[in-house]
Amino acid sequence: MRKLIMSICSVIAVAASFTGCISDDISSSPSDRPEFSADTLKFGQVWMGEASPAVAVTVYNRCDKVMRISDISVYGVSGGDIRLNVDGFSGTVFHDVDIRPGDSIAVLADVLPEAPVIGGRIDFSVNGAVTSLPIAGQALDPLTLRDVTLVSDTRFEAGAIVRVFGCLTVAEGATLTIEEGAAVHFHDGASLCVEGRMLARGTPLAQIKLCGDRLGNVVTSIPFDIIPGQWGGMVVAGGSVDMVCVDVLNPVVALQCDGEAVVRLDNCRLTNASRRVVEMSSGIIEAVGCEFSSSPDGVVVLNGGRAAFSRCTFASDYLFAPASGALLQLSDDAVAEVGESILYGSCQDLSPTAPAGAVFDRCTFRSSGADDAMFIGCMWDCDPLFDVDAERYVFDYRLKPDTPVRAIVCGVRVDRYGVSGSMPGAYNR
Repeated sequence: MRKLIMSICSVIAVAASFTGCISDDISSSPSDRPEFSADTLKFGQVWMGEASPAVAVTVYNRCDKVMRISDISVYGVSGGDIRLNVDGFSGTVFHDVDIRPGDSIAVLADVLPEAPVIGGRIDFSVNGAVTSLPIAGQALDPLTLRDVTLVSDTRFEAGAIVRVFGCLTVAEGATLTIEEGAAVHFHDGASLCVEGRMLARGTPLAQIKLCGDRLGNVVTSIPFDIIPGQWGGMVVAGGSVDMVCVDVLNPVVALQCDGEAVVRLDNCRLTNASRRVVEMSSGIIEAVGCEFSSSPDGVVVLNGGRAAFSRCTFASDYLFAPASGALLQLSDDAVAEVGESILYGSCQDLSPTAPAGAVFDRCTFRSSGADDAMFIGCMWDCDPLFDVDAERYVFDYRLKPDTPVRAIVCGVRVDRYGVSGSMPGAYNR
C-alpha cells in the first residue's frame, strides 16, 4: 500500500510539474494564428429550407502562450442563414475566446439553406491578424411526394432528385420510369410499392440511387449511407420491376416480392439492410451481375418462387447486429439456379447447406465441401479477397488483383463500374 501511495504521489508531482510549464501569458504576436482540423467547413449536401445537421471543425492553438481570439464572426454568407456554436456557446459573434497552449476548441455550425450554393467564411481575429475558414455546401431542392399513388405513367427525368414521405405506390396499369442519374430519397418509414410496372435504367457513369434521406456523414468521413434501416424498402406486390445500374441502399428490406411479381436486375447493388436484402414468397427474380450484401437476418431469403442468379456476389460484413441468417436461404418451396457467383461473408453461405431446389454451377464458397449433382465445378474454402476495410467502414466487394476466383473463367461482360472482363461474381476486378 505504501508503494502504491508513493507511486500516486509521484504521478501527481509529475503532472503538477508539467502544468507549471504551461504559460498563462497571452500572446501578443500577430504571427500566432489558429490552425484548423479542415481547410473548409463543409456542410456537404443539405435539404433546401430545412436546418442542416451541425458540422464541426476543431480550432487549435499550436503556440506556447494563451491565444486570445478577439473576434469570431461569419462574413460574406450566401445561400442561407448560418449559426455558430463556439466551445459550447451559441451565437453569431464571439469575443475574447481563449485557447491555452496546445489546447483546442470546437466550432460547430448549421445552416438553413435558401439557395442551391452555400458559401461564406468564418473569420478569427488574433492580435489584429485575421485567419479565415471558408464555408461550402450544396442545397438540394427535390420533388417532394407524400403518400402518393401513381395511377398514370410517370417519369423521373435524368438527374432528378425526389424525396418521398410515406408510401409511393405505382398502381396496377401505371408505369414509373426512372432515368439515369436520378436519386430517390425515402424518409424514415417511407417505402416504394410496385403493383404496376417500374423501369429504372441507369448507366455505369450515371447510376440511379434509391436510399434514405439522411445526407452527409454520421461523424467525420463516415457516410449515412452505411446506416441501415433508414426506410422501408421496395415491395413488388404482383407488379414488375426492371432495374439496370441501380443502388438500393440502407433499407429495412431492400426488395420484397410476392404474388405474381417479376423482377429483373442487371448490374445492381442492394446492400446494408437492417433485416434482409431480398425476401421472396412467390414470383420470379432474374439477376445478372448484381451485389446482394450485408444484413443480419439472411441476405437473400427465398421462401418460394423461382430465382436465377448469374455472375452475382453474395456477401456480408454487417456491423450492427450478430448474423442469424445465411447469405442465401431457400425453403423447400423455392427453386434457384446460381451460376458463376461468389458467396463469402461473416455468416453461413447457405441454409440449408444443400437446399433441395437449387443448383450451383461454377460458384465459389467460403465453406468446405465437394461437388456433386447440385454443386458443379465449384471452388470450396475460397476467400475471394474482397477490397474491404471494415476499420475505415469501406465495404467494397470488388476483387483484389491476386483473387483466386480467376480460376473460373466466364464470358466477357461489363460490370456496374463499366469494367469489362470475365470474372465470376458481380465485378471484373
